[in-house]
Amino acid sequence: MDTDELPIEAGMEEAEFINPDDIGEERVEEPMDEAAHHDMEQEEGESEGEQEAEEMNDEELDAIAGNNFASFNDHTDAVYAIALNPQNEDLAVTAGGDDVAYLWQTTTGAQLAKLTGHADSVVCCAFSQDGSLVATGSYDATVKIWRSDNGELVQSLEGPSQEIEWLSWHPKGNVILAGSGDGTVWMWLASTGQCMQVFSGHTQRVTCGAFSGDGKLICTGSEDSSAIVWNPKTGAQVHKFTGFNFHEGHVLCLATSEDHPLMLTGGEDGSAKLAHLEHGKIVGSFSNHDNSVESVGFCKHHPFLATAGLDGKINIWDYNTLSLRHTLTHEAGVIKLMWHMSEPLLYTCSMDKTLKLWDGRNASCMKTFTGHSDNVLDFGISRSGNMIASCSDDHTALVYFVE
Repeated sequence: MDTDELPIEAGMEEAEFINPDDIGEERVEEPMDEAAHHDMEQEEGESEGEQEAEEMNDEELDAIAGNNFASFNDHTDAVYAIALNPQNEDLAVTAGGDDVAYLWQTTTGAQLAKLTGHADSVVCCAFSQDGSLVATGSYDATVKIWRSDNGELVQSLEGPSQEIEWLSWHPKGNVILAGSGDGTVWMWLASTGQCMQVFSGHTQRVTCGAFSGDGKLICTGSEDSSAIVWNPKTGAQVHKFTGFNFHEGHVLCLATSEDHPLMLTGGEDGSAKLAHLEHGKIVGSFSNHDNSVESVGFCKHHPFLATAGLDGKINIWDYNTLSLRHTLTHEAGVIKLMWHMSEPLLYTCSMDKTLKLWDGRNASCMKTFTGHSDNVLDFGISRSGNMIASCSDDHTALVYFVE
C-alpha cells in the first residue's frame, strides 16, 4: 500500500508530506573532547525512657514541599510507560507490570478507564496524533487499540510471536508500528486491524523504532547491532547500518528528526551515531559515555542533539560541527530524555528517582522534580511544556506543573 495514500480516519485531513531537507555536506569528525530514608531527629523527654521518634520517607517529604500536584496510584506493580494525549493534556495513559493500562485525569489523578485484556506486562503505550485512539503493547505479543474517550476496545492486533518492545504512531494518520522480540516489525491500520506490512530483516530483538519525520520511511534498531531504514510501501530495506563505523553491541534507542532526513542511534557500546536517511551514510559519531546510551533526541529549533546514558551523563552536541557543547549529570543512570517542542529545553528522568529540566543552551538545571521513591522509568510532557507526567518502579505516576 502506498504510504502517501495511507487510510486516514474520518475527520482527519489527508496527509500532506513535505520534502525532507538536506543539511549540507556530509562530514565525519571526532567530537570534542538512592536516596535513603530521612530520619527525623529523636527528641528525648525529661523522664528516662520517654522518646519521640519519627521517620519520614522521600515521597512524604516531597508531598509536604508540594513538588507534584497530582498522583495516580491504581497500579499494583511497576509502571513502565506513560503518555499524555496530544490534544488533551488532562488525559494520560499508563502501562504496568500488573498487566493493565489505565486512562486517567492528570489534574485530579482520577481513574477514567481500566484497560484490561492483556495477559502479560503492558510495557508501552501511546496516543494517536489526533488523540482519538490509544495503543498498548504487551509482553503477551499483542497490541491493543482503545478509544481514548471511554476506554472501549477497538482492535486487538496479533502477529508477532514474541513480546512487543515499542510502539510508534504514524505522524499523519492512524497507522501503528510495533517492534517485537522475534526480530520483526509490524504495521497495522489501527481502526480496522488490517496488517499493512511486516518488516523482516533483523536477526534479534527489535529494541527501538520510529517513522521518519515526514512519515515516508521507517527506522528500526536491534540487538543484532544494526539499524535498518525501510520503505513502508514495499517492506523493502532502503539502507542498513551495521559493522564498521557503527555500533559494536546492541542498538538500544533511536530518534528521527522532524525537519531533516536524519536518524540518531544510541548503543550498548556507549556511542551514538548520526545517519543520513537519504544518502545511507554515517555523518557523525559521538563518544563521551562510560556506559550504554539509553535515550537520544533532536532539538527542534536549534542544531542540538542529546544523548543520555546509564553513566548518569547527558551530553548535548552541536550537529553542525559535531562538537560537544555541554555535559549534564544525574546521580544515577539516565533512562530517558525529551526536548521541549519549541524551546531548547531538555527534560530527563533517572534511576536517582528524579526528573530534571535543563536549559540546553547553557547547561543550567532549571528545576529538579522529586516525589518518586524508586527508578523513574518514563515520562511525557505536554505540548506547551508546562506539565510533566512521570511513572516509576514505585507503582505510581506523578504529575508536575512547570512554572
